[in-house]
Amino acid sequence: MEDIAIIGIGNWGRVILKELSGLANFKYFLSTGSSDNLLWVKKNYPTIKSAKHIEQILQDKSIKSVIVATPISTHYDISKKLLLAGKNVFVEKPPATTLEQAKDLLRLAKINNVTIFSDNIFLYSSAFNTLKSLLKNNKVRFFQSVWLKHGSFKESMHWNLAYHDIYLIIAILGNKLKISSSSLQKNALYIELKTENGNNIVIFITREFKGEKTKLIMVSLDDCQIVWNNLDLIMLKNNNISKVVVRERKSALKHAFLEFNKEILSRKIRYANFRVSMESIKILEKIA
Repeated sequence: MEDIAIIGIGNWGRVILKELSGLANFKYFLSTGSSDNLLWVKKNYPTIKSAKHIEQILQDKSIKSVIVATPISTHYDISKKLLLAGKNVFVEKPPATTLEQAKDLLRLAKINNVTIFSDNIFLYSSAFNTLKSLLKNNKVRFFQSVWLKHGSFKESMHWNLAYHDIYLIIAILGNKLKISSSSLQKNALYIELKTENGNNIVIFITREFKGEKTKLIMVSLDDCQIVWNNLDLIMLKNNNISKVVVRERKSALKHAFLEFNKEILSRKIRYANFRVSMESIKILEKIA
């Protein structure tokens, strides 16, 4: 396994180490957060060295790839430094918060013949790929995504949550999306979109919901409705459960990382994953 590094050991950085330590040899980690993060890595992954600064990673020629799991506002600057140093980059979503920044990252990746890959994690879940297959020969009448999440976030709702919905919609219905209306408030976000074929899409997110955290995607077809709750994919007919199409069991993060490695080994890097990110940023930038 090739040596890699990870920058950022927050909640998601810990998940990455837990799930990917068997797929990659983590040589360095870099964390500027609480000392608890440093202690956690040393306790659970004592062979991983603590980098004192990013230059240590940039200058180490044995490090071919780096995972970036830092706050969203830092993704662009960190990824840019890594690409300039000739490193392949696996960056948490979104890789940037403006289309110009995203274009710059793609440009640098091409110049240095490396890849930049966004962890658009839901694209690699078995439930989503089954959903995409089910919709292939069916006309989508209505697409709705709902996040009911009690609490608050340090990051914004559209970049933290709605970004997931946008890239999933693009993967299913294409990138020619037009915003019909949107409303961004302190604790709620509403987006209504249309495709060039007239498909209606609604995204609703609220942080004021008092019940359990809930995430649902509902797709209406001519004769049924498909509901995905990020664990199960259920088909409904006449408001009754017709069947459980798939139950999520495999790690989407592992699948995403394997696709990242496949892209690195490709003779011609296509940047398909990153282009989906760019289209998503292009849309969300309009309501930021």
